[in-house]
Amino acid sequence: MSAAAEVPPELAISDARDRLADVVNKATYAGSVTYLTRRGRRVAAIVPLARAAADEAKVREAAVAAACRELWSSVQEADQATKERVRQVIDRLIETAEDAADEASVAAVEAEREAGARAVSWESLRDELDS
Repeated sequence: MSAAAEVPPELAISDARDRLADVVNKATYAGSVTYLTRRGRRVAAIVPLARAAADEAKVREAAVAAACRELWSSVQEADQATKERVRQVIDRLIETAEDAADEASVAAVEAEREAGARAVSWESLRDELDS
């Protein structure tokens, strides 16, 4: 019998100490998020590794995009050749950020699978989305 299914979506930190293995298993195998609370307020979350990696990648991508917008804005008065060189640099930066995000996602999924997480079949995913 697994107590992991019984872990609520919010759990007091004091209770989580005694049920940490269940909370981690729920994140790893069921893909669930458990919010840890202190005095009734959410203070942290235990999330699946793939989700944390994806969130971190989004933050990095947003930072790169903001820097690229600032860079592009700074050369608006420049000559066409300079604008073209800057555009090429921006394209490389964005491509590199996207590649890094993809690699982080793949690494997170591989880590979850190594930890024993079950793969979801296309058929069960399709059925879930159709319902």
